[in-house]
This record gives sequence, structure tokens and C-alpha cells, in this order.
Amino acid sequence: MAFVRWSSDDFKSDVYVYSDVNGGITTMVAKSRYKDGPPARLEGETLLEWIKKMGDAQVAIDLEGAGGIYNDETPDLCIARLETLREVGFHVPEFALDLLREVNSTDLET
Repeated sequence: MAFVRWSSDDFKSDVYVYSDVNGGITTMVAKSRYKDGPPARLEGETLLEWIKKMGDAQVAIDLEGAGGIYNDETPDLCIARLETLREVGFHVPEFALDLLREVNSTDLET
């Protein structure tokens, strides 16, 4: 189960957070983001052209932790990590924290 994806919050999320099949909750932190949102795919534009345009529309994230991957054993530890990432300057949608607050560790074991 994903708590938040890159595409969440109109592609503004800097984190991808999911319940890991190997245990715990994994957080992947973006190393780039869209400067002005993702570009629209134009009529007649090939998929490869659009993908290149999407890559060109991104800028590097110059914050400590960019590109990092973390695994936390409990929702509370993950929430603490996400709050720290937010304090550093990453965009962490509030609904991701809300979802994690609703989950308990035993829910992650199934």
C-alpha cells in the first residue's frame, strides 16, 4: 500500500512512501522535482518526446537527503522522518502523515 506517490498533490510530492513487503515502511526521497508542474502531453507528441520533455522540466533538489531511501519499522518512526524531511524543505503532503497516523504496526504485518 502506498501512503503517498510522486504524482500525489499534483506531482508536487517529494516523497514516495509505501508499506514494504520486506517489512516496515519505506520512504524514497526525490532527487528532482518539476519546476512549474509536469508538462502536458500535446496532440501528436510521441510518448518518448513527452517523457523527454518531462525530464527537461525537472530541476535538481539541493537538500540534504535528496535521493535517499529509508525504511522505518513503525508508522510513528516514519511520521518523524517525514516531518524532519519537511523541515529541511521537502514537500510532504499532509494527507500522507494523516494516513500514517491511522495505521498501526500490526496492520503492516498482513
